[in-house]
Amino acid sequence: MMKKLYYQDLILLANQEVSTNFLMSKVISALHLVLVEDEHNTGCINIGIAFPGYSKEKRTLGGIVRLFAHHPEILSNLSSDVRLIRLDDYIQKGEILPVPDTIQEFVQYQRVQFKENKERLVRRYAQRHQMDINQARKKYADYINPVNNIPYVTLNSLSTGQRFNLYVDEVLQASNTESLAFNSYGLTKFGALPYFIAPIHNGG
Repeated sequence: MMKKLYYQDLILLANQEVSTNFLMSKVISALHLVLVEDEHNTGCINIGIAFPGYSKEKRTLGGIVRLFAHHPEILSNLSSDVRLIRLDDYIQKGEILPVPDTIQEFVQYQRVQFKENKERLVRRYAQRHQMDINQARKKYADYINPVNNIPYVTLNSLSTGQRFNLYVDEVLQASNTESLAFNSYGLTKFGALPYFIAPIHNGG
């Protein structure tokens, strides 16, 4: 039986000047910083994320980031973290609530990395041939990345500072028999999260 979970929804307050994609990038970047620190301090990552508005048809992660943890205090501490407080003008924080006991469906949100990414090929070619990166780009000038419909968020790498796309795949599961584990973006390493569309509860 899966341990009790609690959740909190972060609703992105997009408008004509600030897009949902931009806000998603800001929220995931802030969460990533918190989770990297969390892992360093505790040896594990205690928060997972889900995207109730996820759609491959529209190629979007949606406008809600749902946070999960086994203890409400973990979500409360995250909500009061300065990196999330800086975004208070752009997100609405829902109440911290127990996951309903009636959930029958589960979901994994997994990172997808494409081996044939153009920029990755360029960097590898430049390193292999000890070539300037711009010369390597000319080599792959006509290369077109494979088409996919997997939603993504654009982030800045903490290690290199370069922008990259974090692709996220949604995989529905009939049940969850494994313990949960997450990577430093809060995405599923193994196990599965409860899948439900709940009403938004305003926690202020």
